[in-house]
Amino acid sequence: ASLGAGPILTRSCDNNRIWGQMLRDSAAKYNIPYQESDAHRATGGTDTAAIQLTRAGVATALISIPNRYMHSQVEMCDLRDAEAAVQLLTETIASLQGDESFIPVE
Repeated sequence: ASLGAGPILTRSCDNNRIWGQMLRDSAAKYNIPYQESDAHRATGGTDTAAIQLTRAGVATALISIPNRYMHSQVEMCDLRDAEAAVQLLTETIASLQGDESFIPVE
């Protein structure tokens, strides 16, 4: 992933398709840059899988901030990516009507 090109939206079995589409729709509507990623592990490598499996299930969507040198003294990210992630979350949450279903049915 590139620094400064927006947050990363991941596609994996840990991420609810409806949440993912809502995030992508908000990004398009508000011209918020983002990057696409496919999970490289069955569990995504984050807490998303554990959250998703809580109780009867929780719809999850992973939004990542691109970075370099994670967990070191010189870890870095581009603040524009963090700001875009906040805007993306804010606009997506603000668009909720309260009657959404996150059960992916075809």
